[in-house]
This record gives sequence, structure tokens and C-alpha cells, in this order.
Amino acid sequence: MSAAPRLPRILFLTQLYPPVFGGGARFLSNLRRILTRQGFETEVVTGNRGIASELEPNVSRVPTPGGERFARLGAYSYALLSPALLLAHARRYDIIHTLGNAHSVYFSILAARLLGKRVVIGSVQNRDDDPGGILQERFGRLKNWLFSRADRFICCNSYQVGAYADAGYPAEKVRFILNGIDTSRFFPSDSPQAKAALRKKLGLPTQGFVLLSIGAIIHRKGMDLLAEAWSRFRAEGGRGTLALVGPQSSQDPGSGVDDSFVRDLKESLARNRADESVIFTGKVDNVPEYLRAADAFALMSRGEGFPFALLEAMSSGLPFLIWDLPDYGGYALTDPVHGFLLPPFDTQLLARKLATLAGSAETTLRMGAEARRLASGLDIERCAAEHIKLYLELVAT
Repeated sequence: MSAAPRLPRILFLTQLYPPVFGGGARFLSNLRRILTRQGFETEVVTGNRGIASELEPNVSRVPTPGGERFARLGAYSYALLSPALLLAHARRYDIIHTLGNAHSVYFSILAARLLGKRVVIGSVQNRDDDPGGILQERFGRLKNWLFSRADRFICCNSYQVGAYADAGYPAEKVRFILNGIDTSRFFPSDSPQAKAALRKKLGLPTQGFVLLSIGAIIHRKGMDLLAEAWSRFRAEGGRGTLALVGPQSSQDPGSGVDDSFVRDLKESLARNRADESVIFTGKVDNVPEYLRAADAFALMSRGEGFPFALLEAMSSGLPFLIWDLPDYGGYALTDPVHGFLLPPFDTQLLARKLATLAGSAETTLRMGAEARRLASGLDIERCAAEHIKLYLELVAT
């Protein structure tokens, strides 16, 4: 009887990895946990930003000087030094799985070609990490030529799939895998009493409407747009609390926060007399609790890939408010069933929709239940199974 074929060994190459803040990094950590449980050998080559202590085995950290103040220096250092580890560990992996469009991605493709390895690239940020964005960059045609030499490309939304098609990439090399989350960690509160107790624990008002947004306090996440709409909502008599959960300091590793942007945001809220109704939590480790304590979720990003925070909120039974961007394509998000998809950057309409949710608990609960139902089919186990299928396909060819 012939022995079962050996499972491919996976090396994750990403500059940012937990405990650094970031949805993509957290997703790779969750994916790695499932792969390990199913018998795959995995390792990680990452940078040293934000490291407090090593949380997982087989994680190699490349020295990346510069910290948050000189993040570009760290990115260049990682790109130049990580290939040395790829070469040194060549006997320990078969597939390199990397993310985005960083310099290290191009070095990983070159290293893989030299070593006879396979490369999988996951696109994260629309218009940056896909061919459409690469072609607009300096030396874009050359970079795209090298980028296209990877073996497979994973898209997290239909917009990215279109970008690869428009750039002439072969369809068989592009895979659309819906993002997934741990739905067992993200679920609604059991009762109004449980929600009130949780709010008390978190320092939130035990009564009244609570709107939650999760993400670094940065321009791309549209935190200024949300603050503008919230100020209008409050000025027009709306009652409630806005909780902004996420890094708010340039010292938070991997956050990309600009301290002047945060300062201007807080000054704007104070000028509009809305500051007392807004809570900045900073980075927290108990996001599921904040979601269970809230009534609705808002993410007014100017651009995304497909945010894990949105799925986590939906799984927690919260209706969403987002801009109706192509960035969210492929997930069957429906207005006004699961939440509100609004014309991009219309903060006046956003304020009115906030009033709708704040003024009708019945509407909020109904939409939240529909959001939960949709998110229940987007769990991390399904997502991991799609990745495993892709890995096995690569080594079979």
C-alpha cells in the first residue's frame, strides 16, 4: 500500500503579524491555527514591529528598524532581509503565502523561482494590491510583469477579480475566496440585561443607542466622515454614544495613525459639541465584547479590501452603515436588509440613517438578525478549506 502524499508545508511571509494590529495579519494567524490542527506544517517570517512576546511557535522575526515613525525604513529592511530567511529555510516549506504589494512580495517571487517553490499572493487593499493599482505605480509595467509570475492570486472581493481580468491575468490563476471569521467568537448578546451588564463593564452607557466603529483612527477608514455625520446627528437632536474602537496613536505598531489627524478629529467633535458623546477606546483585546454591547456598526472607509470587522459586526447581530462601494462586491450585502449601503461620502444622509436606527429598536434588531444570518455562512473554517484546496492544487501540478 502506497503512503499518503505529504501535505504541502506553508511559509507565511508578512511584515505585520500578531500582536501587531491589522485584520490581514490576524486572519493569517487564524488560518495558520486551522492548518496546524489539520496536520499542515507552517511557519511565519515576519517583522519585529509590536512584538511583546512570541505567541506562536516557528515564527522568525526579521529586524525592522524605524518603528512607527519611520515605517518605510522598516519595510525596506524587511524586503531586503527576508529573502535570507527564505533561502535559509528552503528545506522547510513548499509554498510561500504572502499578502499585498510590498517590496517583500516581489523578492519572495524571485526567491521562489530560484528555489523551485510555489507562491500564493493574497490581495488585501483594492486599487493598491491588485494589478490595476500596480500598473499605476512608478515602474508599474515592470512590477506587474514580475507580480504576474506568482502561481496563484487570492481575491477577497469581486472588484479585485475584475482588476485581474482587466489586466489580462489567466482566470485559472485567480481565485475568489470570501473572507471568513470565527463565528463562535462573534455572536449577539443573550438578553438586554446581559448587554447592559457588558456595557457597565466596558464603561459604556447602560441605556440608549450605542454605535460602534472598529479600526485605526485614520483618514482611509473615514473616521472624519463618521465624526461629521455623528456631529450632525447630535445637532439635530439625536441621542446616543459613538464608540471608536482601535488604535489612536502613532505609537501603536502597524496602525498607520497620524497623530495630527486624531487631534483634528477630536477638535472637530469638540467644536460641534459632540465630543462628550464619543468614546475613544484605543486598541483593545476584547473586540467581541464591544460588539455584543453595541446596537449598530459603522465603517465609513474611503477604500477597503473586504474588512473583517464588518463580518465580525454582522456575526454579532449588528446592522451596518457603510458606503456603497465596489469594494464590498461578492458578499450579497443588501440595503436595507442587512444594513444601509449609502451613496459614497454623503454624510447628511448618513446622519439621517443614524437617526433611523437610534429611533427604532425594532428596525435595528430586525436588520441585525438578517446580518447575523448572512454572516453565519462566512466562517473561517469554510475559508480555510478553500485555501487548503488551493494549496493541494498547487503541489499536484
